Amino acid sequence: MTNYFPKEECFGRQRAMRSDCLSDLLFDSPPEWAEKAMLASRGEDGVWTWLTRAEVQTRVRRVARWLSSLGIRHGDRVGLLGHNSIEWCIADFAILHIGAVTVPAYFTDPPQAVRFVFDDADCKLVLVEPGEQQDKLAGLKTPMFPLRGDKGIHLAGVCEDARLDCQTTDAETDASSVNRDDLATLIYT
Repeated sequence: MTNYFPKEECFGRQRAMRSDCLSDLLFDSPPEWAEKAMLASRGEDGVWTWLTRAEVQTRVRRVARWLSSLGIRHGDRVGLLGHNSIEWCIADFAILHIGAVTVPAYFTDPPQAVRFVFDDADCKLVLVEPGEQQDKLAGLKTPMFPLRGDKGIHLAGVCEDARLDCQTTDAETDASSVNRDDLATLIYT
C-alpha cells in the first residue's frame, strides 16, 4: 500500500507548527496530494469507494458552511453519535473547521448515558446515525440531523436531494478565528 502521508512531511514538528488548528492539517496539505485517495468506505456489496483529499476538503467546507448557516459558532458544542464512517469524519472536521467543539458519544452506550453526555456538554446540535442510535435520543430537546454512513449525511429540507455533499449554502465560515489553543473535542469516559 502506498504511504500517502510521509511522516516527515505531515506529522513532523515543522509541519505541525504551521497549523493553527486541527482542520489545517487537512487543508494545508501539499497540492500533489489533492487527487490521492484519502478516505474509503466499503459498501454492502463489499466494494470500496474512495474519496480523494480534494473531495474530502470540499465536503468538509460544505458541511462547515451548513453548520454556520444553522447558527453554530466558535465554541458551540456539536454532538456526534454513530458508527465510524466517512460522514462521521467529515462532520468532525467541519465542526473543528468552524471552531466548534465535537462531542462524540459511544454508539455502544445505553440511551441514558448518551443523553447525559449531550445534555451535560450543552450541545447545540447532534448529528446522529438513524435507527437504533437515533432512538437513544428520544426526549432530547437538542436539534438533531441524521448522519447515515452508507448514503451521506441526510438533511431533509436542507437541499434538493437531502445530502450534504450537494451545495447547501453560499455562506462562508470564519475559519481564521480558530487557533491551536481552542478546545477541539470533549470526550466523556
